[in-house]
Amino acid sequence: MPRAEVPPDQRVLTFFAILTDWDKCLWAVDASSGRERWRVRTDGLVRSTPVVADGMVLFGSNDGFFRAVDAVSGASRWQVRVGTGVRSSPTVLGDLVYVGSDDGVLWALHTASGQVRWQLKTLSGLWSSPVVADGILYVGSADRHLWAVDAASGQVRWKLPAGTWVKSTPTVADGLVYFGTGDGYLWAVDAVSGERRWSREVGVWVRWAPVVADGTLYVGTNDGRMWALDAVSGEERWQADTGSPVFSTPAVADGVLYFGLQNGRLLAVRA
Repeated sequence: MPRAEVPPDQRVLTFFAILTDWDKCLWAVDASSGRERWRVRTDGLVRSTPVVADGMVLFGSNDGFFRAVDAVSGASRWQVRVGTGVRSSPTVLGDLVYVGSDDGVLWALHTASGQVRWQLKTLSGLWSSPVVADGILYVGSADRHLWAVDAASGQVRWKLPAGTWVKSTPTVADGLVYFGTGDGYLWAVDAVSGERRWSREVGVWVRWAPVVADGTLYVGTNDGRMWALDAVSGEERWQADTGSPVFSTPAVADGVLYFGLQNGRLLAVRA
């Protein structure tokens, strides 16, 4: 039986960035064949993870621009200068996209036009990516605070001093916000009030976002350890020495924990 051809504009695309000094592109690759569909060149490294919404790909670059391009063709829809550079990955809620800049500004832009809804200046760079839950946006800053901001208005709900910079992207689960800090601590705070529930030393720099699954919190550290903690109390359930810095946010599926290492290995362990 002849194989039916899927129209090109309906095929699944994979979007990714090539992080080299000379490339500075966002690429779109056909997921079934690996063939390039299009690429968008910028004037800086593309370090943030793109997000797809409303037929567009939204992403930032180290050239200071945040861009929206057509998901099928790669044609430019709009671009907005948001600062000196962008390594924070965007998140979308409704008709707004949120992203942080290297010079410490949190932006809320209309996805359709790039028009600014609001902006909030923190005291240092935003390398953490914003996360939205129940109308509140959470983001860590190099100004040593975790910020909680009303997603609609940009008004600050609270900001929590963490003692050192917060580059880890927060995770929200069951009314708690979890995040890591540059001095090797993992925190759990109340999502509404910002009150600290617990904090625990897990080694050195917590760079990646933790993940919660079935009451267990998983997080990797820069000294090569993967930790499993009770999400409510912070008590250790187990830890594993991987032999290389953990270089990704973990993912859990069907009782298996997946994560990448700086040495290029992908590990799968029983959660």
